Amino acid sequence: MRTRLAAIPALAALLALAGCGGGGGSHAAPAATLDVIAGSELKDVEPILADAEKATGIHVAMSYVGTIAGIDRLVGGEHHDAAWFAQDKYLALSSVGASVHARERIMLSPVILGVKHSVAQRLGWAGGKRVTWRDVQNAVAAGRFRYAMTNPTTSNSGFSAVLSVSTALAGTGDALRPSEVNRQAIAAFYRGQKIISGSSGWLSDAYLAAQDNADGIITYEASIESLNANPNLREKLDRVYPADGVITADYPIDLLDASKRDAYDKIVAYLKSPDVQKKIAETTFRRPIDKSVTSVAAAAYPAVLQETAFPASAGAVQQLLLRFLNQDRVPAHSFYVLDKTGSMENEDGTGKSRIQRVRDALYVLAGADNSLTGKFARFDNREKITIMTFSESVEIDKTFEMSRPDDQAVYQQVIQLADSLQPNGGTAIFGALETALDEAVRDEPADAGRYASIVLMTDGENNHGDDYDAFARKWQALPAYGRQIHIFPIFIGEASPAELKRIADLTGGREFDARSESLAEIFKEIRGYQ
Repeated sequence: MRTRLAAIPALAALLALAGCGGGGGSHAAPAATLDVIAGSELKDVEPILADAEKATGIHVAMSYVGTIAGIDRLVGGEHHDAAWFAQDKYLALSSVGASVHARERIMLSPVILGVKHSVAQRLGWAGGKRVTWRDVQNAVAAGRFRYAMTNPTTSNSGFSAVLSVSTALAGTGDALRPSEVNRQAIAAFYRGQKIISGSSGWLSDAYLAAQDNADGIITYEASIESLNANPNLREKLDRVYPADGVITADYPIDLLDASKRDAYDKIVAYLKSPDVQKKIAETTFRRPIDKSVTSVAAAAYPAVLQETAFPASAGAVQQLLLRFLNQDRVPAHSFYVLDKTGSMENEDGTGKSRIQRVRDALYVLAGADNSLTGKFARFDNREKITIMTFSESVEIDKTFEMSRPDDQAVYQQVIQLADSLQPNGGTAIFGALETALDEAVRDEPADAGRYASIVLMTDGENNHGDDYDAFARKWQALPAYGRQIHIFPIFIGEASPAELKRIADLTGGREFDARSESLAEIFKEIRGYQ
């Protein structure tokens, strides 16, 4: 369930855009490039940015990342001309905040509930009835409402929801402090989360794939409307706006490099022009920042919402998130199924062997990374961790359990296991996965409601034991609990991306490509889905 936050940021005259109005303009080569670090949910504005380039000559190069990860990179010195996240309050609290030269809001979308219409009727929430987060928590505690939500340590929508519900349940009415969290009430609320994701975009996909497992979804208003427009949604979602507070994403673009002011001003002016604001509302379901712009989607949204106060310091936000991981959330049972075949001694131009990259990734999870994302990626208090290594069969199969936050004894055991890994043998991917699934199903009674997930890392194609078809038949024969366990394959080297994608699609997981990306960073990203 981790998954780890998201946050971040009118200028110029339209005359300077030479008729950018609603998206026309010339097709000349870009006069400049604006390098933007951005939240992954902004991929849906790429067609609009393509039109912006034609109109302004400015190419916007988007580098997608989670909010907390993005801020971590900026704090660490990574250069970008601008930042564009769902909201920038956390950015403003970081050391990067003093480097913001301009900030312009582009569009709006509050984090609310989408509730199946039949469930909304059953709970008395239909027809615009007044609903509070306390009402939601009571329904969850009574076993009457199950929901999908992102991990607040990786996704802004998850953090916004957690902050709103925690503030409402604390009953102070002010910016929440960690000491004010109503632990019993918030722990009961988290027990209703049945679908977990590290990002808002993948949450919608996960909800569509497992609609029977949840009664609704906590996410952006725009994401709910996008789901309602999806033909694969079996039951429409009613929008429910908790009366005691929500957080509205305002998607500001923050200028970080003052030398790019001209390009920034032109892009902002284009995006805030009335025709483009209307196009944003119609294609992304977000509210226009320009109140004079009307659209069918925006017209159906309520005008005034109670905004939840944001914490006053970055330290308070970090404490809230660490509290979520180590005290309040339902704990996880995380399986790591790791290839240690002979080819893992190979090196792919990184200067390190593949097996050393695996060791480094395990070191991160065992507390070696002191960055903000590293702290959120560490094994959590109360978490169970099973590490399996395989070649032609499963060789190491060891389970650890964290008894306290930053349990150094467990960390050292994981590090020792990582140091002991030596490549040899062939590749039996599906046999190792079957072993992990069998153990997860076997441990379900003892795990007492833990979330189970499997991370598979391999650098080769399966050449021993069951093939994919045999694995799929065995997976179909698992009890319901086993079929709800997501598998997240990571491939490097000679592994087959197509075959691993089939595993991810079958189990509701997501595949990751470590051939050109840091394996340690991918391990950190996957923590948002566990």
